[in-house]
Amino acid sequence: MVVAVGVLAVVAVVAALYLARAFFVPLLLGILASYALRPVVDWLKLCRVPRPMARGIGARPAHAGPLSWVAFSVSDDAAAMVETLPRRRASCGKP
Repeated sequence: MVVAVGVLAVVAVVAALYLARAFFVPLLLGILASYALRPVVDWLKLCRVPRPMARGIGARPAHAGPLSWVAFSVSDDAAAMVETLPRRRASCGKP
């Protein structure tokens, strides 16, 4: 009986984590990024940069990387959409 309740509890926790993955995945990525950027912030603090400013400076590369990846991945689709835009407008019957 105790084993069955334990198995049900584990299944319930796994199901809850699966359903809440839209919340937990970004949360865990943020926590991992904060741990990864801590040495940079500590080094900037040693260089007499105030801690809030050091966190901002350290976070810039962490934001620039994913944003540039998104921009690169949608650039072909955006170019194709801009290329077909004049044809779409002409097909609507508008000058």
